[in-house]
Amino acid sequence: MKYQIITAMGYDVHPMDIEARARMGRPFVICKDALGDTDCLELPRYETSKPLAQLLSHRMRKSGGRMVHFDGKRFHAITWDNWKEFWAMVAPGKPDTYKYAIPLKGPRRSEAEEMFEEVKPKLQDLPKHAGKAVYPW
Repeated sequence: MKYQIITAMGYDVHPMDIEARARMGRPFVICKDALGDTDCLELPRYETSKPLAQLLSHRMRKSGGRMVHFDGKRFHAITWDNWKEFWAMVAPGKPDTYKYAIPLKGPRRSEAEEMFEEVKPKLQDLPKHAGKAVYPW
């Protein structure tokens, strides 16, 4: 029955090929490639990557908005209605913090540097021609 649904979705695959892949227990996606031929794309089990997610989004467009996903236990139909859930499963999320983040604040200034900043004239206090040669002609 499940293989009839896959062929009804427009994929030209042999049921024995799907059964052999399903018995291995690895997740895969049945979709169409760039040329429009039916293709089975294996997914890494516990890894997420942005290039893989982008590849699957292109395959989703080429497949006409219909793909079949086998998660290792059962088959799921992927359409544009449940695409966001599938994308969240395949694409990596943004990390909360970065391991080697550059601190926004610079190193603490010494007391002499702070005193110099207080004493030095501000830009708005200087005349317009400050630092430029003023010629009387």
